[in-house]
Amino acid sequence: DPSSFINIAIDKYIFLCRERGNSNTNINNSIMNIRAVLNFNSVMLPRWQPFDDDTKDWELLTKEDIIFVLNDCNLMHRALITFMLSTGMRIGDCLKFRIRDFMKATEDSHEFTDVNEFIDNAPDDMIGYWELEPKKTKRYGHIYYQSCNSAESSNLILQNLRRLKNEYFPSKSSRIHKELTFSKDDYLFASRNKLYKGELAVKSASEYYARKNKKLRAWRINQI
Repeated sequence: DPSSFINIAIDKYIFLCRERGNSNTNINNSIMNIRAVLNFNSVMLPRWQPFDDDTKDWELLTKEDIIFVLNDCNLMHRALITFMLSTGMRIGDCLKFRIRDFMKATEDSHEFTDVNEFIDNAPDDMIGYWELEPKKTKRYGHIYYQSCNSAESSNLILQNLRRLKNEYFPSKSSRIHKELTFSKDDYLFASRNKLYKGELAVKSASEYYARKNKKLRAWRINQI
């Protein structure tokens, strides 16, 4: 019924979104979230036809663009970007990995069980084999995802872990009067704000890369 309270409220919400200049894609996502909450609470809703997708076409980065961004990133984010590029995994899944997951993924290339021995002595050019349950597509029945990360990304991950273990942790430990050491349960891509002992938030990573995007745009303009 177009005159029902819920439909009237949704129409008002859509009008407000239009006034704010929100895109069709943004409005569709918002309405889908509202409908999901109502459906969860057993509220029956009529069929709804989403607005046409007006997402702008993605612009593929050139090799030079990628090199510029990687050179402008710190070591951990270089490792994360290279890992995502080689595995095709979503950032939300990547940020959940622990060091033990990396040790297991590369177990064909080493025999280390101690985390510190692994960080210090793991060989270069390891290729990791990964199996996981993607959080976003699990509900659609796509349970297992299999992929490999490149030797380059493994090297960058190890370089970052070694930098933290041998430089950052000793320096920070003397300041906070508490010894920082690695355990297998530490996150593979961790947050500096949490002394690299806590998970890096997806939002934090997105904001970091948004700043890189602005730098990339400025670099392109200077080239022109």
